[in-house]
Amino acid sequence: MIVKSSTSQLPPLKSAKVLDQLRERIRYLNYSIRTEETYVYWVRAFIRFHRLRHPATMDGADVEALLSWLVSSRNVAASTHKQALSA
Repeated sequence: MIVKSSTSQLPPLKSAKVLDQLRERIRYLNYSIRTEETYVYWVRAFIRFHRLRHPATMDGADVEALLSWLVSSRNVAASTHKQALSA
């Protein structure tokens, strides 16, 4: 699998909504449909966890807050934790 590392080579996004932009980018990168579904699930969970704030207004501390909550409150497995982080 060839991974495109530079975002400057990616075409501009056409969609206005965050989850649609995510789907558009994932499809451009030829990820599997299952990966797309999983990433959309975790990004939606991230947005809902932070009371519908736009992801552009959040930073690494907000990501850490979600991941910490998954471990402390939901007792998720390490693989689930990694999946949420990747998304």
